[in-house]
Amino acid sequence: PEETDDDAQRLAIPSLSQPFYDNVIDVRATVSAKDVEFILSTAGNWQFALRKLLAQTYFPAHPSVQGSYLITTSPPISVPQMRSGLVKVGNILYTDAQPHVAIGPLPLMNALNNLGFAN
Repeated sequence: PEETDDDAQRLAIPSLSQPFYDNVIDVRATVSAKDVEFILSTAGNWQFALRKLLAQTYFPAHPSVQGSYLITTSPPISVPQMRSGLVKVGNILYTDAQPHVAIGPLPLMNALNNLGFAN
């Protein structure tokens, strides 16, 4: 489920980031992202703008993606993520996680282009 700014609705969605739910102190896993429908990497923390764009525009146009996406924001990891396909969040390692879309300033886009990742 998509995160929401509505307090009542947010409480209905269990989230390990909320202190009033049972907190898991340690989660370890390796997860393949090869079947994820949409992988996006940005060069910076654009979470708030992306959340609105996805909720209001992208997910309504592509409803299946809402249950199958991976977004990396900050720190900017687009180049190493594209090279290795690996993303580690805490103790969870995602494999096969090369982004389908990368967003960033011109130097990042030039680097991706120079490495043959942009078209």
